[in-house]
Amino acid sequence: MVLFKDILKKTPALQFLFENLRLASGIGRDYMLNQPFITDSEILQKELNNVAFTCQWLENKDNQTYFSKIIHLLSTINDIKTTISRLSSEKILDDIELFEIKKFALTVSEIIGYLNEGNFHILNFESLSEAVALLDPENSKIPHFYIYALYDERLTEIRKRITNAETDTEAEHYHWQCTKIEDQVRTKLSEKLISFASQLSVNLTLTARLDMLLAKAQLATQWVCCLPKISDTKNKYKALFHPITKNRLGKEGKQFQYIDIELFSSPCLITGANMSGKTIFLKTVAFAQYMFQFAFFVPAKEAEINIVEDIYFCSEEIDPQLSGLSSFALEILTIDHLIKQVKEGRKLLILVDEPARTTNPTEGRALVSALTTILVKHNALALVTTHYAGVHTNCRRLRVKGLEFEGDIDHITPQNINQYMNYQLVETENEEVPHEALKIAEILKVDRELLEIAIKEVDRT
Repeated sequence: MVLFKDILKKTPALQFLFENLRLASGIGRDYMLNQPFITDSEILQKELNNVAFTCQWLENKDNQTYFSKIIHLLSTINDIKTTISRLSSEKILDDIELFEIKKFALTVSEIIGYLNEGNFHILNFESLSEAVALLDPENSKIPHFYIYALYDERLTEIRKRITNAETDTEAEHYHWQCTKIEDQVRTKLSEKLISFASQLSVNLTLTARLDMLLAKAQLATQWVCCLPKISDTKNKYKALFHPITKNRLGKEGKQFQYIDIELFSSPCLITGANMSGKTIFLKTVAFAQYMFQFAFFVPAKEAEINIVEDIYFCSEEIDPQLSGLSSFALEILTIDHLIKQVKEGRKLLILVDEPARTTNPTEGRALVSALTTILVKHNALALVTTHYAGVHTNCRRLRVKGLEFEGDIDHITPQNINQYMNYQLVETENEEVPHEALKIAEILKVDRELLEIAIKEVDRT
């Protein structure tokens, strides 16, 4: 089973997401880290519905007071799994462990009260009122533990005698009697609490789930994400965006250009010049798929998404130093692995960014053609980007619109060039890619002689 924490280590976008997730408790954090990559449609739909309910609950202004109080209470909860485990094993608990259970039971009981008042009904907490009564016989509602005299009527008199003892020997004698009775109380309390071990464990998990759901709902609002629909046939996004890029551009006072895309259970070849946003587009699709299958709302205005077994992202960011292989060798072995997975019939989302970019154009073009041909043969859900012209394949083709401007280029600078890039994708049947590299070089004001020689070489071909 693939867990969130496993993918987190190798996916910067998920690290950014986790850093922005407002989890109030340590148990909520651990619960999120151990969430599985969901491949069952019924389970995923149920989780998405829970997040949707939580979003609607938070949007109700009448629930804001409950929300604030619940978040505060969640922040005070400690992980008591070890104590619950000792209790289940019929161990005699010490005062610290009894305090942990009392504090947790009091806190959860208070959370349950606010959830009931706010009509938050999707989590079935179990009442801990009997456990609270057992550990709080004076009904003080104070989160500390003490061997109260109410537990054994002998304690009141013995404790008085300890206080009034005239000699150390006398005090030590009564203190020994008191300790003996207190140990008996701890044993009896531990025996009585065993029946609550299951309820404590269930409520601990539900408390972590509550923290996670509230954090997911807050993130959905903060990033303006949408509730995705589960599809069996396609991945369709309206106004898809990448939260990291959008956040960075926002800080720079720039606008992010949203992308509309519809993908089917077949490969798609995306062409475009360098700087045309092909790589960030693939990363955005991968990020949205991860968010979807970890039951988050996704960064788009609308989304219909196919469930996959795994996501394969192959790009130049693979570090060849980790394997001792050249970048090309590592890339080819990675592609070979994903092809084997496709031939085994696995349902994957395959994203390959400019394969064979580091080899010569003739062989690179041939490898891209071969890869897409195999992906077409096996109806793979795949996006492959390239800047190679003349790729022969029967797959669907999209092209990044690229540079758009009128008049001269004097007003375009390295600082504002992205404002003139149109990142929208359009259907194309042309095997050629846009020739924009030299225009971009000219805008970047590279050496004029270099440009003139390059232009002559293009004219000769």
